[in-house]
Amino acid sequence: MALVPCPLCGKEISEYAVSCPGCGEPIPHYALLVLDDREDWFVLLTYVSEWKGCTREEAEQWICAPCVLRRGMTWAEAQEAALDLSGCTVQILPEEEADQLCQTALLRRTRKQEEKPLPLPFWQTVKAVMVGGFLLWLILMLLGGLFFG
Repeated sequence: MALVPCPLCGKEISEYAVSCPGCGEPIPHYALLVLDDREDWFVLLTYVSEWKGCTREEAEQWICAPCVLRRGMTWAEAQEAALDLSGCTVQILPEEEADQLCQTALLRRTRKQEEKPLPLPFWQTVKAVMVGGFLLWLILMLLGGLFFG
């Protein structure tokens, strides 16, 4: 049995306690948060597919860092899961903090996707290539006239 600190008073209490015997503060459940999904992709996919009971392909669609990998764990369970994923960047947080962090990251990703410039339509691309070619021809003509004229 491991001892964890109470989030309010700091007193060491059992990892399985529902609330702190000293101050009565409810003990939060912890979530395992994946911060970087590029480090050891194989280990991450194996862990998720075994834990969820799915194929690696299904696990691959489910993971997008930062994301909450597991929730509702005690401190000891979260530490054990983090050790299983020792090749990946993971963090153990109370569930509420992990959810807030993921929401913030999702908003940032959405904003970045919205800010991406749209590609040029076909005829605008043709026009840009023709203008570029004309400018190149003009510069070569001017340089040729300076050196050979």
